[in-house]
Amino acid sequence: MAQCAEVDPLVTFKNAHGGSGYDLACAKADGPITYQLIDNKAKVLNTTIPFDFLDELGFVYRGKKQLTSESLNLVKNKPFSDDQIDRFNSLTDAFLQSKSLLELEDVIEEHESLLAEHLGLTKVKHELFGELPGQVKALVDGVEILCSLLVFVLLSNGSNKRGLQQSFLSQNWDLFAPRIGHNIW
Repeated sequence: MAQCAEVDPLVTFKNAHGGSGYDLACAKADGPITYQLIDNKAKVLNTTIPFDFLDELGFVYRGKKQLTSESLNLVKNKPFSDDQIDRFNSLTDAFLQSKSLLELEDVIEEHESLLAEHLGLTKVKHELFGELPGQVKALVDGVEILCSLLVFVLLSNGSNKRGLQQSFLSQNWDLFAPRIGHNIW
């Protein structure tokens, strides 16, 4: 509709819903992107994820949706400093440049720790997955804070994939692999 009306859909979305517009930018994208708000203006860049360890990554759908408004209120009440934002930007770069699964897991661990500590939250891995090998990255509509639609699960090379699959299925969580048509197990 925004295209027909010749208006910027990100501005319209922000005005209507108060979100960053990240989820809208993702929906419009043809592939992976990086997204930043700079002076309240969206900066969307196409990127690549050149991991040669994609077979060790997967998504878990929990079947629950976190309200974006709750996430936005949490950040509004505990805003991030410029130094913290700079660190998150550096972690995004490190994520995209990771050469091994262990390197990627280290980046995710630091990112999740910084978020949880600042916002006073329990890390999703500890809350939902206990002793799961690898790392867990929560993905949320526009704000990567609370566990929402997808939980990004990184499975280490030594993972008991069959056991993990049974655990997820017993909780009615669906598993997806990063490559379309690729079976994670």
